[in-house]
Amino acid sequence: MASSIAIVLDIEGTICPISFVKDVLFPYFLKKIPDVLNSIKFPISNATVKDPQNEKLELIQILSSFPEDKIASKEKLLDYINYLVSNDIKEKALKNLQGLIWRVGYENGEIVCDLFSDAFQSIKDWSTKYKIYIYSSGSVKAQKLLLKYARDDSKPKSCIEDLNPYITDYFDINTSGYKFQKESYESIKKFIGLSSNHLLFFSDNLKELIAAKAAGFKGFLVIRPGNYEPNYEKEGIPKGTFKTIDNFNLLGL
Repeated sequence: MASSIAIVLDIEGTICPISFVKDVLFPYFLKKIPDVLNSIKFPISNATVKDPQNEKLELIQILSSFPEDKIASKEKLLDYINYLVSNDIKEKALKNLQGLIWRVGYENGEIVCDLFSDAFQSIKDWSTKYKIYIYSSGSVKAQKLLLKYARDDSKPKSCIEDLNPYITDYFDINTSGYKFQKESYESIKKFIGLSSNHLLFFSDNLKELIAAKAAGFKGFLVIRPGNYEPNYEKEGIPKGTFKTIDNFNLLGL
């Protein structure tokens, strides 16, 4: 395998529609979270968090990582969660909670992620030559679930395939930091262990690409149906700073 290039992929708006999170994952989470919280006794105590016999231990440990004043009652926590989701605030505890609830949805067949056909096939093809990494604000667990229950959007709905075997590793805001920060990409660069001219980053977000470029990555702006129009003037960079791509098959990698 040629390991001289490492490909780092964003998820939403890059390999799958940005609407998947907004129209599928977030509504599913918000629908399920009231019943999930109803199954927990509030306030959450230290003894409960450390009880190995508690069948909901994973859930309780995640909930306990929210601010202490927010877990005093179910109502306060639910209000706080709704606030975070509605304002798209990437709170680490929220991301972990979402990943846990989405796991149930994927496993029972309620959630399947349609990947753009060119992205689906390119991940498989590129993996024979290069190392492929995922970097998303969603937790690593959520990333793995999305890719485990993935479908080429040109194939029948029953054609679900696990793409995780093609991925070398995963990064999220817990492992590497927030995606608008240069330091996050420097951390990823150090982990991968390749020089700057061998690192490729694909994203639909100019802020992320600017941060990655500052850390030495070569960035590609991905254009997909439903993506937000890139605002170069707002970001203070000239149009054409990043090569745009709307089909991975055209890259010739």
